[in-house]
Amino acid sequence: MLIQLRNTDYLTKNGYFDLLGFKTGNFDRLMKKFDEVKYHELKTTDQYVFKQVQNVQLALVRFMDNALDLIRKETFDGATLDERLFVVFNDESHEDADVLDDMEGLYSSYNQARAEAQKNVEAEHGTSMFFASRMKYINYECAEIISSDEKYKKLDENNVAYFYQKFAIISEPINLEAEYDYEAENCDGRNDESNWQCVEEAAYGFLLRFVAHRKKSSEEYIDDLIKKGVEGDFLNKGIMKKFADEVYDFLFMKYEPNNFDEMYDKLIENAKEAENEYLEDEINDGMAFLPSKVDFDPWAS
Repeated sequence: MLIQLRNTDYLTKNGYFDLLGFKTGNFDRLMKKFDEVKYHELKTTDQYVFKQVQNVQLALVRFMDNALDLIRKETFDGATLDERLFVVFNDESHEDADVLDDMEGLYSSYNQARAEAQKNVEAEHGTSMFFASRMKYINYECAEIISSDEKYKKLDENNVAYFYQKFAIISEPINLEAEYDYEAENCDGRNDESNWQCVEEAAYGFLLRFVAHRKKSSEEYIDDLIKKGVEGDFLNKGIMKKFADEVYDFLFMKYEPNNFDEMYDKLIENAKEAENEYLEDEINDGMAFLPSKVDFDPWAS
């Protein structure tokens, strides 16, 4: 799909996600909803959504890294990856990193500062923090280290805030159908003329397979929540599974509703109602086996 785009612009990974339609407004809103939230303080339903949004974000990044790496290794004939490093200064301006004197030395120093910042954040906040929150803390810590530690003085003197990469995929027009093995996380890179697809169809097909795989994986997490006996809104597996399907459909909804919070709360409310009905049926079924007052004589021999 990335090769079929034949996009000559330099884009970040997020830029490619947007171009392929893998990021939605609801996805971004759910990311913000859980920013700064502590997982262990959430109820079961929100714990589930928290974990799934987190896993989706990490899986997408992993898939993009794998895809770019395959192109980097020239797995596909006629396709190469051109990578460019950019620098952001303290005044928030962006430039090609080549404008820096000793660019390689500064970039290496920045990576050391960032690795140090990551260790500090993990030591203080642990490793279970939401992905977006963790990145934000690491960025804050990295900026503090650069401005205060003498060994990173050159970064501070050059007003370097951070570096990031952009990628351009250079290719000739080709027909490509790459099947992805989600379990092995491996692409076979085959060409099959009978399965030529336009970019939009290929992207949508990948999205459907990705969502189906994430739904299947989420069932294992539901089992874990039930086994742990986590206190929450509902813990019936059938109801949780239906809730999971609805959450993923909501997550990848193509349009951005104005009543986002209301729609999200409605998902949970519907699941609660289903749980209450289930419990009521269980109680009624149990009561059906009890003797009625007319039939029950405690003094009968």
